[in-house]
Amino acid sequence: MPYAVMQTTRDLPRADQLVDAFEAIDSLTRVDAAVLARSAFGMVADGLEAEEAHTLAHALTRIGVPAQAVDQADILEVAHPKKLKRVDCEAEALTLYDALGRPRPLAWDRVLVVAAGVVNMLDTQRTSQDFVDVETGMTVTEYGSATVENQRLIVDLIVADDAGRYRLDGDEFLYNYLGERRCRDIDENFALLVSDLVQHARFAVVGRGAESLAGDGVSMVYPNRRSFQREVVWLTWWGTHVDNAD
Repeated sequence: MPYAVMQTTRDLPRADQLVDAFEAIDSLTRVDAAVLARSAFGMVADGLEAEEAHTLAHALTRIGVPAQAVDQADILEVAHPKKLKRVDCEAEALTLYDALGRPRPLAWDRVLVVAAGVVNMLDTQRTSQDFVDVETGMTVTEYGSATVENQRLIVDLIVADDAGRYRLDGDEFLYNYLGERRCRDIDENFALLVSDLVQHARFAVVGRGAESLAGDGVSMVYPNRRSFQREVVWLTWWGTHVDNAD
């Protein structure tokens, strides 16, 4: 049965602390540890043997990063996110709009997790290149694809409804509800959106990136999609398993 290691405090550990702790596991080299540390956002590691997980949790706790070994069967799976381009953050409720623009209010106490930040994502983009065919003398266009890294402004909401999880992409989101607060700077609009979500969803577990945006408007950067996903999983677990969750 695979085990995971979860932090039991909200403080973001230093990369060197994680690397030192990972060295307690014989099967990992220091290079392996450095790679794993890049995605260790709350959920420090997964897929470990029970003994390895307990060894790692003990090593982390010993160096000041309290952690717990958890049977992965006890970790709630998070649903694939359903994308939304519009929501209204109002005192009474969070209003969700489907693809046809139909509104549906959701009580704020149904919002369980708010995670947000800048996420480095690998996207596939179509490419084209023109060249002259030497036999015909005609210009020919050759199409292909390339993988590029883009920084996306992302909000994930874990909610108590049939969808379970919603995603708001800040670059595609409609900020109409901001009214006079809306400006031309998408980063500022995004920070206002996250701040509104955190302010109204008073019973939700808030991610470190969302907390930073709501506090001083500064986006936390997640190095890859996996690191952000792991924080969402950790926050969902945190909200139901850690006694001192705030």
